[in-house]
Formats: sequence, C-alpha cells, structure tokens
Amino acid sequence: MTELRRLALSLLAATAAAQEPATPAPAEPAPLVWDDAARLHTAATTIARGTLHVDRDALLQVIADGGHVPVTVDIAEVLHGEPAKQITFYCYVPKGGAAKKAWEWAAATVRALDDQDRVVFVASTEGNLYLTGNPDSGTIAEPTREQIVAIRRREMQHRAWLAQPLPQDKKRQREVVRLVKRLTGGAELQRESFAALEALGEDAVVELIAAMDDRRKLPEAKLTLDNHAADAFEAQRRYAPKLVVDGMAAILNQITHESFGGIFNGASDAERDAAVRGWTLYAHYVLAARQRAAEQQRADKARDG
Repeated sequence: MTELRRLALSLLAATAAAQEPATPAPAEPAPLVWDDAARLHTAATTIARGTLHVDRDALLQVIADGGHVPVTVDIAEVLHGEPAKQITFYCYVPKGGAAKKAWEWAAATVRALDDQDRVVFVASTEGNLYLTGNPDSGTIAEPTREQIVAIRRREMQHRAWLAQPLPQDKKRQREVVRLVKRLTGGAELQRESFAALEALGEDAVVELIAAMDDRRKLPEAKLTLDNHAADAFEAQRRYAPKLVVDGMAAILNQITHESFGGIFNGASDAERDAAVRGWTLYAHYVLAARQRAAEQQRADKARDG
C-alpha cells in the first residue's frame, strides 16, 4: 500500500509539472545595425558617464559673441576610451543664444546641463574634445540602465570586430590596391586614381576601407570632389589631404556621407588612427547588413519554394 501511494504521488507531481507553463527562453538580443546610436559610438574617442559642469561665465560671453562653451565632466565611469578622472568638451552656442541650425546648441539647453549626471559621446579634433552629434542625436544622454547596457554591448561587439580581418571581394581588392599604389606616382596619377577610386562606389566601400590606412605622402595636397549635397552652396568640395589616408577618408565620405573625424585636410597621427578605427567599424556594419540581407533572401526563396 505504501509503495502504491508513493507511485501515485510521483505521478501527480509529474502531471502537475507537465502542466506548468514553460519558462520562456531569454530573447535573443537584436542585431546591431547602423543607426544614430551606432554612429555616435563609432565616431567617439571617449564615451563617459559623469557630472557635468558648465562654465557660466564663458556661456554669458558666448551669448554675446557666439562661440564654443567649455563643459567639464567629473567622470564616474569611462565606457569607451582611455581612463580619465575628468574631461572637458566644447559645444557651439550661436550669438544671442538661440539655436537656428541643427548643430547649434541653445544657451538654455547648455545651462540646464550644469550639475547633471549624463553620458557624453565626444571625439578629439585638433587637440580638443567635441560632441559627436547634434543636440537631438543623443550625444548627451541620461544614464538609464538600458542606455548603459546598450553601450557596453556595442563596445564588446566593436572590440570583437576590430580583432577580425575584413573579408574582401578579391577582384575589387586587387583593383583598389592597384589604384592606391598609384596615388603617390605624381600629381596627375593622384588625380586620376582618386577619381577611379570614387567611381568604384558603395560596392567597394569595404575594400576601400581595408586599404585606407596608408601613411605615404601625397604628391600634391589637393583633392577636388563634386558636391552632391542637396543644400550645397558650392559646386565642388576642395580638400588639402597630406597623406594617402587623408584623401581616402575624403573619398569614403563622398561615397557614404559618413565621417569619423575630419582628417581630409591632414591631422595628427592619433586623429588618423581614430578615423581609421571608425571607418573599419563602419565596414563591419556594412558586412553585417549584407549578411542579413543574404540570409533574408535565402529564407524568402525557401519559403516561396
């Protein structure tokens, strides 16, 4: 009798367990795509959380004349970049203090940042730090749990990507390498080769990025490109690149309309390093998007029979 009772209890327990709803598996994190958050992170040389302090005297002066306002960050945590206890970045406030253009900061907006806990995305240009986006882009953000988790996840993916070589199309790679080699063969060859590299277009973006980190001196510090911007105020864009990498960054900007540091007219080695890093990460985003598109195409084909 005792054995039968034990067996019955075991059956009841097993039945009850089978009827309990299964614990759902944790959702797979969404793939990282090229969007505003990726753009801010990729362009940044430092991402930090800390308390902001606005130089109010400088702000009053800028309201009168227009210019850049220094904002100091007492850092609680560096999420990307070199360790630091404090940094200072600059944001542009126009004369009068009212923002009229997308990249301008209103004086009232800057004043309200004082003594606030924020995450900032900044990049180094000519030895100073500037925000990597416009005021409405999230370049200064509240440090929510979701925001911090997303930044850490993206930083881990970026590090993994940077440890990998860029897969390239062999035919396009050979053509890009051939043209890049010709860039230092004289002023005329430089002009012809830059024009040919631009003509390769978006299909060759990964190969162009893979070949861009070339620190040879250009025969002439001159590069002229047609201005295709809808709001262009001049027909051509003129640059003065010093090294091959400077000109390659300009060509990539012309093709993609992206930028990871304004090295088009020459820059420091550190700024060139940061630009190459940004472009390399962008190439990985391009490759990931191509892979997702190919997988979706295969799935659609399989579904349609």
